[in-house]
Amino acid sequence: MNSSDHTELQPDAKVIIDSPGNCDVRMIRSLKTVCPQNEQEIARMVFQSPSVLLDALDTDKARQISTILNEAGAHTRIAAADEHIEQGTGEYELAIVVPDISRVGHIFQEILVMLQVKPMEAVRLMVQSPAVMVGKLSRAAANAFAGRLRKVGAEVDLSRYQEAAYDLFVSDPDLHDLNRLNEIFNRNGIRRKANGDAGWSKSSFALPGLNWSLVDRIRDELREFDGKVKLLNRDFSRFDISLKSRGDNPQAVMEVLRKQFGIPESVHQKIFKALPVVIAREVPFNRMQQHLDELTRAGAEADARLTSLQTFDLRIKKSGDTEKSMDILRLLGLDSIPLNRYRHKRAPFTIEGPFSPLQARWMQKDLRSVGNQADLIMR
Repeated sequence: MNSSDHTELQPDAKVIIDSPGNCDVRMIRSLKTVCPQNEQEIARMVFQSPSVLLDALDTDKARQISTILNEAGAHTRIAAADEHIEQGTGEYELAIVVPDISRVGHIFQEILVMLQVKPMEAVRLMVQSPAVMVGKLSRAAANAFAGRLRKVGAEVDLSRYQEAAYDLFVSDPDLHDLNRLNEIFNRNGIRRKANGDAGWSKSSFALPGLNWSLVDRIRDELREFDGKVKLLNRDFSRFDISLKSRGDNPQAVMEVLRKQFGIPESVHQKIFKALPVVIAREVPFNRMQQHLDELTRAGAEADARLTSLQTFDLRIKKSGDTEKSMDILRLLGLDSIPLNRYRHKRAPFTIEGPFSPLQARWMQKDLRSVGNQADLIMR
């Protein structure tokens, strides 16, 4: 062996993962065989790529490992041992919205593969409101996961969560709750204006626009309120927009419906006759106010309802296959006690929630597929 061959085998290379690409969590498990780190640390490196997966390798070995990972769908490369790498940090969270309920099964299957979780855990993640799938992602990893989910029909929201604004909502607070909340707010320097409700949250006690440093200080204390208090990252907030009145200039309103909402002119008069009508669903926060302003300028009256605070019951008007219906309800979140309560009921009857918007729509779709007539009832 000559001197150049000997030099080739020196530990002078490292393997960089730039993005998980199309790989799933199984890659993390397989990397345990070649990486000295534990599974949790490997997951951090993948989810916060770019990262140095392996270093102190000879070039041939680094090239072999990089090639195998790239063939599996990851985006990796080799770099010189002394090359500086700007490594990623876990600054992003990712949430999904399912605009077309017929695609929910495809999205569900992609999440099963991507995150390698059990079906019940995938459902639990999806039916949260908002549906935050994974956090502490780098920008590269967030974009990779977002691309996969968009391909199967999901809309994806990304948030740099420490830079986001947060809105705090309290449902049905009693005097004790209000006193306790005010004590927490005062101690942390949070001042609530007398008319502190945002325009789209008048039905709830609300504190809009909190920053991360405040949220991080108070969130543990808010857990004592048994779900009455909800902190929402505004980057994940979605709204249903309702047209309540067309005003005195219907032509101007029709123009907004066509241009801003993509609603064809052929259905405008039907909408006007049926007011109030939801004309857009699951609109992101950063577009919601723009839509309301456009409608107001056209002379219409409209409002926006935050979907993350909506909950539903299901009304069964006609029963279908009982056992298949029970399987659907079990997968989508009902435990054994409510299931037994509904197993032998004769229609019509109500399956009591509260169910999140996606959970309710998903139940409705799948129950209809096995012969039930099911309607959603907002609580």
